[in-house]
Order: sequence, then structure tokens, then C-alpha cells
Amino acid sequence: MSRIEESLYKLFDEHRLVFWYDEKSEMTEDFEQMQLQGIEKVHVQQNPFEVKYRLVKTEPKQKFLLYFSEVRPAYEDNWLLDLELAHHVLQTDQEALFLQEMELGYHFRDLVTEHLEFFKSKERRTKLKELGTANDTHDEIRYKMLSIVFGVFNYQLSSFVLAHTATFSDGNERLDKELKRYNLEKVYWKEIGKIYGYQSDKPSIFEFLIEVFERNFALGRVTAISKESRLLLSQWRDSIQFRGSYHVISQKISEELPIAAKLQNATLDEIADDELFKLTDLKIIHTMQKAVIEQTIASDKLNGIIKRRENKFWYRELEELYQALWHGSDLIALVKKHADTKYATFEEGVKDYAQNLYKVDQSYRKFIFHYRASNQNRVLSELYDRIEKIYSNDWLLHYNDNWQPRVDELDAWPNQKLNSQQLFFKNQVKPFLDKRQRLFVVISDALRFECGQELTARLLSENKYLASIEPLISTLPSYTQLGMAAMLPVTNTLSLQTNSDTVLVDGMASLGIQGRSKVLETNSDVRATAIQAEEFMAKNSVQEGGNSLKTMT
Repeated sequence: MSRIEESLYKLFDEHRLVFWYDEKSEMTEDFEQMQLQGIEKVHVQQNPFEVKYRLVKTEPKQKFLLYFSEVRPAYEDNWLLDLELAHHVLQTDQEALFLQEMELGYHFRDLVTEHLEFFKSKERRTKLKELGTANDTHDEIRYKMLSIVFGVFNYQLSSFVLAHTATFSDGNERLDKELKRYNLEKVYWKEIGKIYGYQSDKPSIFEFLIEVFERNFALGRVTAISKESRLLLSQWRDSIQFRGSYHVISQKISEELPIAAKLQNATLDEIADDELFKLTDLKIIHTMQKAVIEQTIASDKLNGIIKRRENKFWYRELEELYQALWHGSDLIALVKKHADTKYATFEEGVKDYAQNLYKVDQSYRKFIFHYRASNQNRVLSELYDRIEKIYSNDWLLHYNDNWQPRVDELDAWPNQKLNSQQLFFKNQVKPFLDKRQRLFVVISDALRFECGQELTARLLSENKYLASIEPLISTLPSYTQLGMAAMLPVTNTLSLQTNSDTVLVDGMASLGIQGRSKVLETNSDVRATAIQAEEFMAKNSVQEGGNSLKTMT
């Protein structure tokens, strides 16, 4: 059974009369050879009245297939029009078959003819039918056809443009060829002209994008491109699927247009909110570096500009440079404020550092961290040199000179003061043990006070922890073994072994985990032990970790 016969039987399930128009008489032989059970075949040839009388009066219940080997007449010339409208019209040219397959009305025939190459693909016809077209207008169907060509799941022009751009950025001209082949090229560019204001005798996606970038660049020229293009750029940058192509196209356009030359004399205020080109960010960074070095920009203004850049497209790629600028600027401002600070007493100096001056060291650490993390050391090399000089000469040298007299005035190093490292166990640990509470002490070698302050701030920001920080005066000389031993429970003496740097706690060697564990077991009066962080973190099960904790207090 042929496909036409299958279609006819389906039609006769719902209609008594089927009108078959074969304008080019291509199917006459097929019609004559058909054997349709229960269906009367009639070749209508200049006898519409006779046929109508038979259909209506003589055999009003018989099913008829009425074949016309001629052009379907206009409504006003069609004597069988009332019956056609009440039943079904079949046409077997290519366009008509496609219309029937997709269950589209005859009034879409011109659309199918115009884009015939598109409809020749069974896959494309199936996809289009699945999108639901029965109640659509011509333009709505064309938009759905474009969505299939561009491989997107919506019918928005911006999505078509972004898909087109992504393919172009890969050096692939497939979409341009398909638009031309399916005769959708004019439709597509007409819509772009209507929405975005782009007009060209020979339109191209790259030329269009050049005009869009030119229109929206802070230092660009006014063009016919509409403000809608700004939304297109925003969608493009925010799109997970297409944002990769933005890198490529932006770079390509920055080479096509004189962007570097336009940025040469641009001020920060002119370009602070522009995000089209990476060159703009680099110009902002370069200008701010110069201003920080020359101290012509206030820290608040610089930090404000960086905050405005945080949501811009290129920020993530250049974040380390921006952060290095932020902390470098802060350091210079802090040194200028505190470098000549002087104290009346040793205690006053300790208190001021813990409350204020740690910020200088913190800013320096963060500047160095972000500068190195950028892997673009040349970009901020001038600022790096300047920061090193300021930190070493203007800060450390001056501050140490101001601090040293307070140290010189001491009769002895304050090992037995309340905030001494040697009283750590007595003041910080024993109160918990006296209440028979389990306690964990985490010791990090060489963790600076300013790092501890940042850790405290982060814990508090979680809104589920309590945390506080207090400074302790280190033992002297300040080296790891003595510092670790000083925080253990010392009953009588803390001393150095003769001709050695080994530290003894009440005569017991405190070197290593075994030494410290022995001191804890002997002097703490509770069940206690010491363990390396690596060993504890390597425990691979709740049971194993739980068993270890049972031995600790």
C-alpha cells in the first residue's frame, strides 16, 4: 500500500468526500490503479453539476474520492466549494504533502514553497511539528524554523543572534549557508533590522556585532543601532552557553576598531562602568596603579571603583590584579597614618597593634598574595616595587625605631604577665579542664596575629560559631621549639638543655609529638595527648576518628 493510499484511508475515517487536486497531472496513473475498498473513485472533468447531483442526491452516503487533474479553481469559480469546505481537500504536489504531514492549512502553501529546502528534511519537519504550529501565523512559524536552524530552545531573536555568534567565533560558516539555503536569510536580517536597527546591503554577523560594540562602548560613536543592543550584550555575557564566544568576539573587535587608541587618554570616570573589552579593564588597572603610586587617588574612591567592577565581565579573569591594587592602596594609606605612632608603655603598644596596626601587615600579606596569584607580575610591577619600599622602609624601619625604646625600658621580658605565651595553659586551657570539659587545642606554627584576626572574622561571619582573639607575648628567643614548649603545662621550670636548643619542661624533653604528649600526660592532671594534624585528618572513618577522640580530653 502506497503512502498516498494510507493517507486516504485515514482521511476517509473522518470524511465522506475527499477532493484530490493534481495540478500537474503527475498522479493520474496512480489514481487509475488505486483499489480503495468501499470508496468510489471519480475523475472530475468539466462536469461539476453532474458530480454534485450524484454526491448529494443519488448517493448521499457513499464515500467518494474526487480526482481533479487541473488547478484548483478560485472560490468564486468553484461550483463544489460548499462540499469542499465541509469535507477535505487533498493535494499531492510536494508542498501539499508537506502541509498534510504537518497538519497545516492550505494557506501556508506559499510559506512552504518559499522555504521548500527547509521542509525537504524529514527531521526538520518533525521538529517543527513537535513545536506546535497549527494556530501560528506565518511569522511565528518562521521564528520556529529559525530556532531549529540555530539549535536553540526558544523563539527569541537574541538567542538566534547568540547562537549565530558562537558558531562564527569558531570559524564555522554553517549557519550562514543554511540561512541562505532555506531562504531564511532575508527573514532573519529583516528582524535584526527591526529590533536592533542594523541595515546593510550585505549583512554579516561580524559587521553587525562591530556596530553593536561601537554603539555601546563608553568611548564609541553614535550609530543607528538601537538601545536594545545593550540588552543583547548583557544576555550574551550572562549566558553560560554562549559567554565563551564573548571572549573571542570582543578580542577580535578590539583589534578591528581603534580601541587601544581611544583608551589612551581616557579618564577613570569615563570608563569605570564599561565592560565591553578586556583592554578597558587593563587601562583601568594601569591608571589606578599610577594614581596609587603617586597618591593622587583616595583609597575609598579606588575601592569604590573596584566594587563597581566586581560584576563586570572581565573582573573574574583579572580579579587578582584588582585585589592587589585594593590592598596595596590600603597599605599605603595605613602606613601614612600609623608609621610615626609612638607609645608611652610596652602594654600600650601591644594593645594598639592588636586593635589597629595589624592591618598594615594584613594588607601587605594580601597584596603579595594577590600579586603572585595573578601570574601577570609585569602589569603591577611598578606598584610591587613601591609597596616593598614603603613596607620595608616607611613601615618596618620607622615602626621598629619607635617600638624599640619601649622594649629597652623593660627590666625583664614579661613572661609572667597575664597575656604571656608561657601562661597559655594556665589561663586558656586549665579553666576548661577544671570544669571537666573536653577541649581541643589547635596549634599552627608561625600563624601571624593578623592571620588569626582574619580567621576570627570569617568564623563570626558564618553566624553559627562564637570566636574571639587575644594577643599573647611570645617567649624569647622566638623559635618553634621554645614556643611550642611554652604552651604546655609547666609545673616548675622551662629551660634549655645544655649545649643544645632542645627545650625542657620540668626536665622532660618537649621535642616532637612524643615529647609533648609525655609532658601533657605528666603535668596536665587529665587524660591528654598530642597528635599531628596530618595524622588526624588522614583518619578515614567516623569509627576510627571517634576511637581516637576517646583518648583525648
